Amino acid sequence: MARLDHHNIARVHDFIEEGSDGFLVMEFVDGANLASLLFKEDRLALSSVFSIMTQICAALEHAHALGVIHRDIKPSNILVRSDGVVKLIDFGIAKMSGRKHGPDEPATATGDFLGTPPYMAPEQCRDGCHVDHRADIYALGAIFYEMLTGELPHGRFPLPSRLRPEVPRWIDRVVVTALASDPEDRFQSVAELHQAVEEGGGDRWKLMAWCVTPCLVALTLCLAFGESLKRRDVAEGNASRSESGELRGDHLGRGARSE
Repeated sequence: MARLDHHNIARVHDFIEEGSDGFLVMEFVDGANLASLLFKEDRLALSSVFSIMTQICAALEHAHALGVIHRDIKPSNILVRSDGVVKLIDFGIAKMSGRKHGPDEPATATGDFLGTPPYMAPEQCRDGCHVDHRADIYALGAIFYEMLTGELPHGRFPLPSRLRPEVPRWIDRVVVTALASDPEDRFQSVAELHQAVEEGGGDRWKLMAWCVTPCLVALTLCLAFGESLKRRDVAEGNASRSESGELRGDHLGRGARSE
């Protein structure tokens, strides 16, 4: 794990063993984990979802390129710094892809049940010791869904756009592909998922437009309505002055006749 060196992965400084326990000494991250953010906000703004998702993808691309499979991607293992930078942590049950364990060698120090059920791919639930990088892709899909909807995808889950109308339809397709039960039907690499997110939204500005455009439309309508009221007030004022002038002229006319 010492080979992991990426700005979206929390740096591990040391490993300390004390009896049967082990402790990782990590860099300090000034922020909160994604689980606490979801607990407070239920669902996140689309721009925040996009930012977090792309940064996690970047971290896992690096890990997978080195043959490291995390196997426990979940919100509590994702730290979000106060400046928005994301840090992936806890590679405690990670495995090296392609490495086989001996018959008497435990898979990890935590036992045979590996991972966190709501974010585990079907094949990981069946056998956590023999999974590949696509199990991490499934977990990413589950987190993507949760950030968008505030719910976890169970069974035949509703599409994100059904639960949250402002979610673009292209996100539905990305989520469904990432959460495919059969690993062969998922994205075959985190790079593919990352590219789908980037290309689906066009770019960050296009995604932010989904949030900003309704506000601009509302502002434009308010300004137009205000201008309309202003013109009406001016017209009513002119009419009032005109009527007043006519009344004064009529009064003067009657006065002249009486003389």
